[in-house]
Amino acid sequence: MVFRSMGHNVAMPASRALGADLVPAKIRGKLFGRLQAFFNLGMIIGPILGTWLYDLYRYEVFRVKWPADFNVRGLGLPFFISGILGLTALALLLIFVKEPLRAKRDTK
Repeated sequence: MVFRSMGHNVAMPASRALGADLVPAKIRGKLFGRLQAFFNLGMIIGPILGTWLYDLYRYEVFRVKWPADFNVRGLGLPFFISGILGLTALALLLIFVKEPLRAKRDTK
């Protein structure tokens, strides 16, 4: 939990700066408010769902056939789901956010 919080606090300024650069000033407050609301909702629902999934699947074993054939114990399921959600968010960021072109500077 400490490392998760540390990683989040390291990434937060960059994500806020990215949002501030890409979002028009007219709707910036509304967007940041909604993002914060969803983040807080996830902080409440996430541990509840994670505990429920752990309790439900802790004695199960899942067989994963791709990319390699291996077994996953059910007690790790919340961690895999969290990782998949994080990678999905990263993929969406890389797909939909394009860096604006910089104006060429005169170097004379």
